[in-house]
Parts: sequence; structure tokens; C-alpha cells
Amino acid sequence: MVLSDRECMVLYGLVRWPGFSDLELGDRLGLGRSTVTVIRKRLQDKGLYRGFYVPDFRRVGCELLTILYGEFAGTAKGGVDVLKESIRDGVSTVFYMVNSGGQHLSLGAAGSLTHVREHIINHHRIHHESGYLTDKRHNYVFFPLKLTQIPRFFDYAPLLADHFNLEHERDDCEFKVEDGGWRPSGRELNTMRSLVDHPDTTDERVAAHAGVSRQTVNTLRNRFLDRGLLKPVRIPDVRKLGFGLLSFTHLHMSPHVSVEERKPHTRRMLEDPSHVLKVSGDLESILLSVHRDYTGYRDSHGRTMKAYKGGRLLSGEPVTHLYPLDRTDHIIEHSYGNIVAG
Repeated sequence: MVLSDRECMVLYGLVRWPGFSDLELGDRLGLGRSTVTVIRKRLQDKGLYRGFYVPDFRRVGCELLTILYGEFAGTAKGGVDVLKESIRDGVSTVFYMVNSGGQHLSLGAAGSLTHVREHIINHHRIHHESGYLTDKRHNYVFFPLKLTQIPRFFDYAPLLADHFNLEHERDDCEFKVEDGGWRPSGRELNTMRSLVDHPDTTDERVAAHAGVSRQTVNTLRNRFLDRGLLKPVRIPDVRKLGFGLLSFTHLHMSPHVSVEERKPHTRRMLEDPSHVLKVSGDLESILLSVHRDYTGYRDSHGRTMKAYKGGRLLSGEPVTHLYPLDRTDHIIEHSYGNIVAG
């Protein structure tokens, strides 16, 4: 899809500063508010981006970030159907899931290891009984949020800046999760759940879903945003922009180098704009990256491995899965409502 220079600029701005009003974004981009409003609506009508609210995982009761990746032994559709059945009771842990030709990836947030283990036991039982998944074809990765750094969380702004040849000023955009302690009222919880479930709808509809007034929605939204309980995120449709490949990389890190000691290497690695998600734990890390094609993936992967191996940060070879976007089904896409509900 071909975009004008102003459309490229506004799409980048919407993704880079998702909390800005049209007036604020216009001031930042050097455009009038009315121009930004018209272009924003045009981009939205073309389906070029979607907006979401991401809850602060720890303050809504989550202590673990969970990753599951693997390959279905049966047909892709059959495997997906069985996977959906296996997570039916524990779907609140999953906020993102993709599948391509039987190969799947899911990300979630859970309140406790007990909750996760119950889900895994159920998952194993159903899949082994059906013959869809074997022990050699799936992997679980757990990141305790208190001990984990998330330097990039579905941040597509560097990718768009590079794609559109725009200047991108790097900043400290680490996705921070705070300590728990938020004790919401029923009204607050219902409103947050409604905002997360219906991020692009009107305040009237959010209010109707939450059972509160429109003024309450406006007041509580501002409170949630000011306190960091909700974070606005905008996700572009990268396939419509000409990107063709999603890659997931699981890295085992050297126990001799701490997460803090890895930070300079991580900052250099994130100079590569293709990486939209980076999670760093003490012994494991993951990357989710977007590429125009396989050549782009190969170049990016080579640079990343050079940065890590040069610092002697790895313990063993990384595992990488590729998802061609024209054959990838986004089964769950940034669905955080059940996480808020707990």
C-alpha cells in the first residue's frame, strides 16, 4: 500500500506517541490539528493500525510473563482447535497467539506458577490424548516480572521510522511493570475491563459495557493513564505496509553475565529497528521481530547474533521460528481483558 509523505509521518506519530491528542501530535509533527484528524481517520479506515490499552501486569495481579511455542503434530486447523480447547479454562493467561502451518506462538501473563502449572497439566493431557503435540515440539518459558526487564514491548515506532525514512530519536522506552498493591473497587475494575476490551469505541459504549456513566469512564481512564495502570499502544498492520515475515527467537543466556551487565549489549542490539518485542530474564531472553522478507531476517539475525556472541552472552545456540505473514493466523491479538478480570 502506497502512502503519502504526510500519511507516513502521521502513522509513525500515532504509533510513537499513542497517548497524544491530535493537537499534541500536530504540534510534534509540524502539522495542523485538522490535518492530523483527517489523516488519522483515513489511516484508521484503511485498517493500517489499531489501538489497545495494556494493563500494568503486576498491579492487576500477574507475577509471570509466559511464553509457549511449538509445532502441532496434526493438521494446522486441528491443532489450533485443540489448543483453543486446552486453554479454554485458562485463556486469561494468553493475550497474544499466532499460528502458521501448525507452528504456534503464544504470550500470556499469569498470577502464579500454580496457575501456570494447572494450565500446562491440562494442556499436556489434551494434546497427548489427541496426538497433536509431543514433548519434543513445544517449549515453555517463564519470566518472573519482578526479575525481568522488558526494554521493548510491541513498539513498532523504530520499524516505521526506518521503513518510511524518518528520523527517530531514541529514548528510554522500557516497558516498566511496577510492584503490586492496587486494590480496585468494583466500578474501577469493570471500567478498566471495558476500556481494555473496547479500546477504539466511544465512551458511551464503554460506559454501557461497564455499567457506569460516561463521565465516570472519562475520569477513571485519565486516572488509570496518569498512574500508569494502563498504557496506550498502537499496532500497525505491517503486512499492509509490505512486511512479509515475523520471527521469534529464544535465547539461552550465559549465567556468568547478569541482566544489568547485558544492558549495553541490549541497547546496541535494539538499534536494529526490526525488533518489536524484547524480554530479558536472568537465564533466558526472547525476541519478536518483523522483516520485509527472508533476506531482511537473515541480515537482522546475523547482526543480533554477532552482538550477543561478541559479548559472550549466549549459552548454546538460539531457537528461531519463522512465521510468513501471508500464511499466519493471529488467533488472539492483544486481548488483555481477561487478565484484568483475573
